[in-house]
Amino acid sequence: MQDLHFRSAHLKIMSNSPFHAYVKCEMVTYPISFIVDLMRHFDGEERFKIGPCSLPFRPSNLATVMGIPNIGSPINLNADGTKASLHRILGSKKTMDRHNVHLKLKEYVPQEGELAVEISVKLWFALLCSCFFFPTSGTSGLLSILPYLDDLHEMKNANWAAAIHEYLISGVKAFGAAAGSNKTIFLTGCVPALDVVCYST
Repeated sequence: MQDLHFRSAHLKIMSNSPFHAYVKCEMVTYPISFIVDLMRHFDGEERFKIGPCSLPFRPSNLATVMGIPNIGSPINLNADGTKASLHRILGSKKTMDRHNVHLKLKEYVPQEGELAVEISVKLWFALLCSCFFFPTSGTSGLLSILPYLDDLHEMKNANWAAAIHEYLISGVKAFGAAAGSNKTIFLTGCVPALDVVCYST
């Protein structure tokens, strides 16, 4: 009975967050050829040129497709996350490493009490950010996101759609800049957000 109450508390907090659409989310995969082809049509700013069309890719478009509000205060993607409570809990130089976050989740989820629920929910959001919204080519997410997860109520006041868009666009630009080299190229950012362009074509 306690376990059921604990899970209910988790779902209630998460369903009241900006990420409520991701409480139940299926895995989505894309062929690499599709992504590479899409990157070739990026115009260097916020548009993709597909055939005769020039399709915009803005935070508002991303918000519509992903179900995340495009309102609130800007998120500083260069913020210092070392003072965040989650940084202390994770206790690693590779703080946002998704494997590290997952290990801590398994440690906190079985525990009881309001503090355990709060910490484990924050860790769920950290995992979501690291794996989905702000992934890198490796296993570590953005350390700068941690301060925005510290207060579950204040989290709602941040513009997550704009931040996800900004991070993805920077990854798309870096991908384009490296396309002419012989190096292995990685696209950082939330690739499923590019569904905006897919649905427009």
